[in-house]
Amino acid sequence: MQDENVGKVIDDIRRNRNMTVETLCEGIISPSTYSRFVNGKTSLASNSFLKLVFRLHMTFAMFLQDYLDFFRIKHHYAILNNAKSYEELSSVLELIDDYQARFAAFQKKPNTNHTWQVQDERFLMVATALVKQLTNSLDRQQHLEIFQKHMIQYTGLSDNDFFGLKLLLPYMTIKEAEAIVKKPMKQLTSLKDPALAENLFYVCGILYIKYLAAGDLQKADDYYQMLDEIYLDSLDLGWKLSRKLYQNIHLYFTGDTDIAVDQLNKLSLFYTDLNLPHQSRFIVQTCRELNIPHQEVEAMR
Repeated sequence: MQDENVGKVIDDIRRNRNMTVETLCEGIISPSTYSRFVNGKTSLASNSFLKLVFRLHMTFAMFLQDYLDFFRIKHHYAILNNAKSYEELSSVLELIDDYQARFAAFQKKPNTNHTWQVQDERFLMVATALVKQLTNSLDRQQHLEIFQKHMIQYTGLSDNDFFGLKLLLPYMTIKEAEAIVKKPMKQLTSLKDPALAENLFYVCGILYIKYLAAGDLQKADDYYQMLDEIYLDSLDLGWKLSRKLYQNIHLYFTGDTDIAVDQLNKLSLFYTDLNLPHQSRFIVQTCRELNIPHQEVEAMR
């Protein structure tokens, strides 16, 4: 298996199984080799790869199903993210209808080819809760609570789980958010692990802003330290720009406010030049929430 994405699929399954890296790798490969495999920096011998699959309590055929679903669901979460950014819900509503139809078919004939897995269930919950929030539906809080109660049960979250959490966190209180991330955060031993869930970075960023807005500078600093430690792909422009945003917000509260404001203005204009107005609006909204002077904010008043 040479495709670098295979390692990420294996790790996604491991997280969904709530299995530690050490337990999965014992007697097969070292945790450091596993980390390089997940990060696409090395491949595994077929024998070692199959042993990992079997230890996940799967046959190779079952893994192939998850392998294909991995890309399907990743793409569908990207659609949710786009819908939230541009308030374009038609594609999400079509996805919800499709998932509901698949679930109904699975319930009717569970022993046929109609498959339904835990990641399908979680995606449907996230998509439904997000649409309810974006349309300001009367039952939006009920669907948000369903998602929260479901996620609190898990001690470990996959990258897709953190993606869903990232989408719905803005609609939660700090207490609600902490109830979900408390146990997964306690299990983290190294934030520099390249196999770490990518979207954990963005979840920490949202919580950092929430605590700053609430005036809890100590908790805000705790999450900023996490942001500073988490390492993502250096070629990921989105991560680089997000890190720059958080660094300059931190600079505003701890250092040179003039430089911080200037850099935030430039970052907002850069997003506009990239034709990403939703990202520029996010900076404007964040600055307003934190009482940071900003050109765009002043212009909108």
